[in-house]
Amino acid sequence: MAIPTDDSADGDSGDDDDSGIPATAVAIPATVWVAYKESSRFSAFFWIILLICFGSIATCVYIVRELFYLSPHQHISLIIFSKSDRQVLQSP
Repeated sequence: MAIPTDDSADGDSGDDDDSGIPATAVAIPATVWVAYKESSRFSAFFWIILLICFGSIATCVYIVRELFYLSPHQHISLIIFSKSDRQVLQSP
């Protein structure tokens, strides 16, 4: 008698992601944001590859990195904008 070696024999689809949000729904906005924020194509490409490979961890590292670029008197919402747009928003 043969023993089934296929994991789907027990009814499990093999999908262990229970978050309900597909990874592409998170990755696409993050990659667009990084491409907008980065000043060079090389650095944008580098960060997008990291986001694709490492997902949420790379996103957290990128956000922390961007937080360190803010000066103490700048509002945290400025993290959304690129450096050139930040200067335009803060000029009187």
